[in-house]
Order: sequence, then structure tokens, then C-alpha cells
Amino acid sequence: MLPDKNKYISYSTEELTDDLNFASWVLYKSNNEFFTELINQYPDFSTRARKAQKIILLLRVHDETISAELKIGIWQKIKQIQTAQSTRISLQSYHKLIKIAAIVVFALIISGLGYYEAVKYNDHSTYAFTKLGNINNSKLILSTGEEIDLRSNESLIQVNGKNKAIKINHRNIVPITDGAGTEQAEVKMNEVIVPYGKKSIIELADGTKVWLNAGSRIAFPSGFKGTKREVFLDGEAYFEVFHNKSMPFLVKTNDLTVKVLGTKFNISAYETDKDVMTVLVEGKVTLSDNSGFRLLKKETVMLPNQRVIFNKSHKTMTLKNEPDVAYYTAWTLGWFTFSKESLADVFKRLERYYNVKFIENSSFHSDDLLSGKLDLKTSIEEVMKALSDVAKIDYKIENNKVYIVKKRG
Repeated sequence: MLPDKNKYISYSTEELTDDLNFASWVLYKSNNEFFTELINQYPDFSTRARKAQKIILLLRVHDETISAELKIGIWQKIKQIQTAQSTRISLQSYHKLIKIAAIVVFALIISGLGYYEAVKYNDHSTYAFTKLGNINNSKLILSTGEEIDLRSNESLIQVNGKNKAIKINHRNIVPITDGAGTEQAEVKMNEVIVPYGKKSIIELADGTKVWLNAGSRIAFPSGFKGTKREVFLDGEAYFEVFHNKSMPFLVKTNDLTVKVLGTKFNISAYETDKDVMTVLVEGKVTLSDNSGFRLLKKETVMLPNQRVIFNKSHKTMTLKNEPDVAYYTAWTLGWFTFSKESLADVFKRLERYYNVKFIENSSFHSDDLLSGKLDLKTSIEEVMKALSDVAKIDYKIENNKVYIVKKRG
């Protein structure tokens, strides 16, 4: 049975935050069509709903070990605080409410889980990569700060934690320090930074293999200790994770955490893209949003041949079946496959692969959706010859710039 529309359009912000139907919509998209219609039809309701939505999202809990009873207790405490406020409260009062509620949440977590469990909430969701200007070659930056140029177009990095060394392109061997740390100590990370036009393969100390795409960065320790294996990613990578039941493997981006035991998956999480996309080839993974406090959090579970698109702005995950996952991992073999993609998206990806800039004529417009396959092992000239037939465009390449005009006739 759908909720009563007339009741909800008169609700205040605090009444919405106290309503379980509304909270279920915010957290789990229950009755999505009903609440979306209200937001679109009633501007005043939309304003109140957005405020209530931010409060609910702020107070989420990201740990599956918390019992349902404890979550209910936290929610009830927050509702008691809300009830104590006046019916009409100012924005300043809301900030105060959020702070008080956050303290309540933290206190309940401490009492319900103990200090050790609460410490897990302090895990860093993001990583501060080394800031570099425009670079022509890929770089390996050791945890000591030493920078090593990787001059090949597709470099190979092999980490040998036992011998405390990194082998580069089967030849150079670089000694490393043990940056694995402990559960209490901060883990020291090495970084591989790949500019546009380059790629890299990294074999981690546990046997996990990572294919790092153009314009991407990854941070990883020299070895893994404790109860988890953790790396940080900005950009696109394909992972073949070595199975270890006692040590889950976590890939952390600015927006999402992907948790696995042993599996094969691709994740595209470029900072400049509006979405984060994960495709699962083999095994099982869980995805969780890094933002906000962790109240009543729901993880998204992925099975093989599925794709999840996470919208950064709206903090929503869309899960779809994907029968042809090879389409999303073809880049590791030197192919760019695209199906019903806009020309703008195709250009964006080619810019990363070839380190070029596409410039379109002011009169050029294309709403066509393209499908095809391009061989990235060839030059940009050969790729553009093939693409021009599919997209019906003319082009000119000058100094790493590709000028695009509509094909005549």
C-alpha cells in the first residue's frame, strides 16, 4: 500500500527524518516512484525532503557486524533527540541536532561493539596521492619518497615481499622497506602513477595482479599484514585478486570501497567522471559508499556478469546484469570496444589511451550512439581512420590534437 500523498506534502523536515517510509526510500529506494513524483511536483516538499535526506545519509553506519537491535536503538535515540526539538527549528538547530546525534551514534557503537570494533570506523577511505605535474612517463614512487621513471609504454611491476624487492620490466631490481605495518601503525604505501597514453601491470606481494589503465594511479603496500589487504585507486584498473579467506581485499576509491576475498573485476573510478563503474567477471564482491556516517547502511552485493554504476552526485547504485563482461575488460588486451556510446564518451576514452586532445568544430554536433571495436595497439592515425567510417567524421591530427568536423556528403 502506497503512503498518503496529502500527508507527506505537509510534513516538515523533522517529520520526514522521523518517518520510516521516507528513511527507507533514502537508504533503500523503497517506494521510489512515489517519493520521486512528490519531489518533482512540489518544490516546497522537495526542499524539505532534500534537507531530511542529507540528515539521514549523514547518520549511516557502515559495518555489517552491528546487530539489527543496535541499529534500531541508535535510530530510536536519534528520534528522541528530534522529538525534543521544537516543531519549527532553524538551520542552526539542525547542525546542533546532527552533532548531538553523531555523539549518540558513536557512544552506542562503543558500548555495543567495544573499543576494537569502533576503531575500525577510523579506517581511511581515501588516500593522498603524491602531487605531480604533467609527466610523460609512468612513475613508481616508493614509500620512502624515491621516484623511479618507468620508460616503457606498458610497464611491469613485480613486488616480492619475501625478498623485500620490486622488479621492474623483468630487469631492474629495487630494494624496498617493509611498509605493511600493523593494525595499529599506519601502513606505508608505494605508488604507481600512469599518465595518459601509458599502461602498467602490477603483481602485488600476495599474488594479486592489477592492470592499470591510462591516466590512473594506485597505492599499495610492500606486503600485507593483519586482517585485510588494502589498496587505493584513482582511475581504471582490472583486478585478479588472489584468494585469501582470512584477509579480505579492499579497493578504495574516493567514493566507493570494493571488498573481495578472491575474484576478477574491473573498476573505473576516474576523479573527473560523474560515475564509478564496477563490472564483476568472477567471484563475489560487495560495494559500499564511503560518504557520511554509517547508520542503517546497506551494501550492494555483486555476482558474476553484473555491473554496478554508482552516481557520485546522488550517491545511488544501479545494479544491472551484464552478459558480455569482456566488453569492459578488453582494454587489458589492447582493444577498445564500445556499444551504443556517444561520440563524446568515445573521444574521452581515446584521449586517455593516446594522450591527445579532441577539438570539435563549433558547428559540429552528433547525437549518434556508436558501436564498434578499435585496436589500441595501433597508432592514433589508424584508429581515427577506422572511427571516421563508423562516426561519419573528418579529422586532422596536429601536435597531439585531433580536430573533428562533420564529414561532407
